[in-house]
Amino acid sequence: EKGVFEKTIPISIMESPLWSATLEFKVILENPVQCQLGKYLKICRVKVIDQDEFPSSLYAKEAAEDVPMGLFIEYVKLALEQPGNTWRFLVTLIFDQVKNGYIYFTL
Repeated sequence: EKGVFEKTIPISIMESPLWSATLEFKVILENPVQCQLGKYLKICRVKVIDQDEFPSSLYAKEAAEDVPMGLFIEYVKLALEQPGNTWRFLVTLIFDQVKNGYIYFTL
């Protein structure tokens, strides 16, 4: 359309069950038809801020001081749900216990 300087582009975002502080992606405009793209304005970075409670919505209504152990357990579950964290946690846990095992067997 002649004389149009801006256009809205709808972008669908798939919801993830995992909590993340922000979702970030780039939008790159290519192959213009009957228009020109600016040298630097054809790339846009988009940030979407997660509105979910951290670490989960289980204790959203209670004050943090009322359920400190519950919040800690929810945090651990959140950390272990992240891809790749479970095996790293187990390896760290095992190697951290090597020193305890050494002391136990030398007594």
